[in-house]
Amino acid sequence: MLGLSGATLQRLGDAYEGYAAASGIALRQDLGVKERDPIWAEKELLMGSCYVIAAIYRSLLDTGASIPLFGIASGVYRRRNNSFWKPLAICGLNREWLFGQEAGRVEASPQEFFYELLRQYYLFNSGDENALGRMLEHAATSPALVAQSVGNPPVRLQEYIAFIRGDIEKVYYKGDPAEDGSRAWVTALRMLLQRTAEQLQLAQSNRFQWTNEIGLLPFEPDILATLLGFCIRTRNRNEIRAFAEEEEARHDSPALFLVRLALEMIAASR
Repeated sequence: MLGLSGATLQRLGDAYEGYAAASGIALRQDLGVKERDPIWAEKELLMGSCYVIAAIYRSLLDTGASIPLFGIASGVYRRRNNSFWKPLAICGLNREWLFGQEAGRVEASPQEFFYELLRQYYLFNSGDENALGRMLEHAATSPALVAQSVGNPPVRLQEYIAFIRGDIEKVYYKGDPAEDGSRAWVTALRMLLQRTAEQLQLAQSNRFQWTNEIGLLPFEPDILATLLGFCIRTRNRNEIRAFAEEEEARHDSPALFLVRLALEMIAASR
């Protein structure tokens, strides 16, 4: 997978998960000094980031094993009141946490808005009434907000909104699939995957770091959470499978594995 052997992926997953677990034990033993240690929170977030990395490597080898690791990482960030917990909870398919959180006022921060948008999108496609419509309406009247880059790799918020809106609105074109609106989500998703592919290819171009697994990841949770938000709705799965087949026939983007990964994670959670 991506030029990394199964043994390498196993070793990396074991190493990061082991370090995170050991860090958790040490932190629990230090609970008595928690309030007096100014970097205790940083230590906990470091543990959380190790669980994220472990989950990413596990996902490429054992999809089902990655889901609870994303969930553990989400719990760490959630305790620290860090909004990164939202895409991690999506990757952990933890609807309970996502649904149980009140919609926050996040309009002042593009990154906070983005993470809340992903949460609301996932809940919307899970069949829950929520604040997605309000957020999209606000975005439509806030050009400065949607022009900002968010996530990793950095992408303009407008591109994510175009994908989400294209997904929601494609149902209106069912009677005439030739209409441009029925394929708006395809155009937007192609662009999002292109940005991810560019980041992956840049990482792989540094052969020494890539082959020695030094500080490089094959993907980030943001794009996986976006794809899971689309795939969690049953009717979308055949459409995205067809999209992946079309893209493979066109040029086989190196980021297409994420589409398959999202579908496999949902299947593994059933």
